[in-house]
Amino acid sequence: MRLQPPDNSNPGFRSSELVPATKGVDGPSFARSFDQRSIGVLVSETGAIPLILLGLLSSTFLKPHCQWVLVVIGVYTLVSVAITVYARRLSDRGFALLSFGGMLGVAGSSIVIADNGAALAVLVLLAAIPALSAMDSSLPVVMGFVLTAAVLVCVVVSIRATSTTALIVGGGAALMAIAVPTYLVTSLRRRLTALLHQQAQLSVTDPLTLALNRRGLLDGAIHLFRTAATAGKHVAFLVVDVDYFKKYNDTHGHSAGDAILVEITNAIQNAVP
Repeated sequence: MRLQPPDNSNPGFRSSELVPATKGVDGPSFARSFDQRSIGVLVSETGAIPLILLGLLSSTFLKPHCQWVLVVIGVYTLVSVAITVYARRLSDRGFALLSFGGMLGVAGSSIVIADNGAALAVLVLLAAIPALSAMDSSLPVVMGFVLTAAVLVCVVVSIRATSTTALIVGGGAALMAIAVPTYLVTSLRRRLTALLHQQAQLSVTDPLTLALNRRGLLDGAIHLFRTAATAGKHVAFLVVDVDYFKKYNDTHGHSAGDAILVEITNAIQNAVP
């Protein structure tokens, strides 16, 4: 069995997993105990509470006899905030359940609001949830939110539109508001993940031979011992000394010595299964 650097390139990998846990780092404990999605949910939900209260206090903001819809949405919002604060780090399932309810709340608000302009402005808030999901969720989850938001947009706009032109323009604008932020967040996340993965690989490998350095050896050995114990296999270590390497290095130069080290490393790696 050969020591290998940790593989963080799998599809389910999250960029936050590459960030090592730190102790004694200055900064508020709030930011360290909540992940990005949870903070995003808290910010969006708590920001919606004053808007809901204003809507309930205004006699002309909602359609007649629709106050109960906003009351239900307000209660759900408070429950979502409480669950997020309690959980601190939402799982994919927890985030999906809370966010799906939030999307229904946004769509419901857009239907019962009396003014078309205000309704469309609230409807654009649907873009926040797919963008939040793109921060730290798998691609299927993100696509699920995008499709759900698109369906809700089409339903609300078709109900509120007074003409075909209004339907096309309003629906198109809302769909673009959903697609663009989600795409940007997803692209930035991929770039950040690739960069962090590269940095993680560099931290455990020798830049010349690309073999594991001391840190990589220690980390890899722990994983190797666990794997061998589980599989019932043996582990062997090989200590190699290169004869006359210093003399060769002094005679032919450091570049030639580096080339020898690379060749020896490749030969050993090719010989070990």
